[in-house]
Amino acid sequence: MRRYTESVRKIVSLIDQLLTSMATNLPRLSALGIEAGEIGFAGHGELRTEVEFARGNVLVKVLVKVLSSGKQAIAVDRLARVIDLQVQQSLQ
Repeated sequence: MRRYTESVRKIVSLIDQLLTSMATNLPRLSALGIEAGEIGFAGHGELRTEVEFARGNVLVKVLVKVLSSGKQAIAVDRLARVIDLQVQQSLQ
């Protein structure tokens, strides 16, 4: 999570993060029914293991990395929502 003094810097930073993705088109969180941030994106696939969103002057990246092939990945949708609620409270 990064906090910026200007909202414009937050958006520029989110764009920079998205440019590192190999996907040519990332789905918006709002289109997926994920309520996190003012704007955000997720990876492709049924199981969301990575979510990036911006709220106020804060940029958040939530991801799960599976380090062992014997472990199952988990979705981060609900975790992103919880973090977003905490960010909202801290901005009030």
